[in-house]
Amino acid sequence: MLVLLFWSTLSAAAETGGRLQSNFRLGIQCEGGCPWLNFEDSLIWQPHLRSSPSPNVRLRIEPQLRVYASPLLTDIDESQSQYALQPFDLQPVVLSLSHQAAYWKNTVGYQRMAWGVGTGMRVLDNINPFDLRDPTRFDQRLSVPMWRSQITGQKAGVDFAFVPIHTPARLPRTTVSLLPDANTMFDAGEDAPPLDIRDARGSILAPDRTLPNSQTAVRGFWVGRRTDIGLSWFHGFDSLPQADGTFMLTGFQTDSDRVDVGIPLTYPKLDIVGLDLKTQLPASILAWAELGLFLPAQTTVTASESQLNALVTLGALDAVPDPLPVVDTQDGEPYFRWIVGAER
Repeated sequence: MLVLLFWSTLSAAAETGGRLQSNFRLGIQCEGGCPWLNFEDSLIWQPHLRSSPSPNVRLRIEPQLRVYASPLLTDIDESQSQYALQPFDLQPVVLSLSHQAAYWKNTVGYQRMAWGVGTGMRVLDNINPFDLRDPTRFDQRLSVPMWRSQITGQKAGVDFAFVPIHTPARLPRTTVSLLPDANTMFDAGEDAPPLDIRDARGSILAPDRTLPNSQTAVRGFWVGRRTDIGLSWFHGFDSLPQADGTFMLTGFQTDSDRVDVGIPLTYPKLDIVGLDLKTQLPASILAWAELGLFLPAQTTVTASESQLNALVTLGALDAVPDPLPVVDTQDGEPYFRWIVGAER
C-alpha cells in the first residue's frame, strides 16, 4: 500500500522514458586468439523517471543496467558462477532530490556535475571520477553522492559541490598493464645482480572515509552579452591511482633470482585552479578555452630495507644498496593543462 501511494504521488506530475542500446567494437588484437569482435556492452538499458511532487521539489531517478556477453571461461569453477557466465552491472546515473527557492537551488544524491566549456574533452571536468570502459568516449564520468548548491542571478552565479566519499575511476578491462614498470621500482643499483621479476601486482590504499578526506569544489561565473567567464577551484583526490609507498616482495624462490613483487597504489591529493572562457565570434563561430593549474601531491616508492636484507641472506643480492632505492612517481610540481577550440 505504501509503495502504491508513493508511486501514485510521483505519477501525478511525472515524466518517464529511457534508452536502450547495444554496442560492439572491431579490433585487431590477437593475443590468445583474435577477439576482433568485442561485445562487452551487449545491452545497455537506462530508464528514467522525473517527478515534481511540489512546484519547488524535483525528483530524478535514472539507473543504468549493463549486460555483458559471456566471457571465455578459463576455470571449471567459473562455469558454476552466474556472474561469470552472464555478468551485469547496475549503477545509478542520477538518483537525486532537488529543491529550488528563488535563485537558490540545492540537490542531494547521486549526480553528475560537469564543469568546463569544451566539447568532447574538458580540462576542468574533475569532480566526478573517470569512466574509462568505453575507449571512444573521453567525457564519460561516474555519478557520485554529493550535495550541490547553486545560486544563480541574471549575470553571475556561484556553484558549490561537497562530495563526502571518494570514488575511484572505473578502469578499462585491457591486456595492457596499468602498473608502473616493476624493474624501475626495484632498481638496486648498477653493482647488484639483476632480479627476474616474475609477477607484479598492485595493492590499493583508498583514502579513509572521514570528514577531512571529503572533496569540495566551487565555481563562480559571469555571463556577458557575448562572453562567459568562470573561475573554479577543486580540492580532493585524483580518481586515478598512483604508485606510492613501500615496494614489497610477495614471494621469491631460494634457488634463483626470481621474485614476485607488490606495487603500492594510492589516490594522491589534488588541487585544481581553473579558468574557462566562452565567447561568440562573427560568422556564428563559438570559441572556448579552458586553463587549469594542477597542484598534485608528491608520490614516492621506496624499497623495504628488511626485505633487501632477506635477499642478501638468500644470495639474490650482494649487499643492501645505500641509499635505499627511491623512485619519485609524481614529483609534486605544479603544472598547467589547457585546451582551446572553436565550432560553428
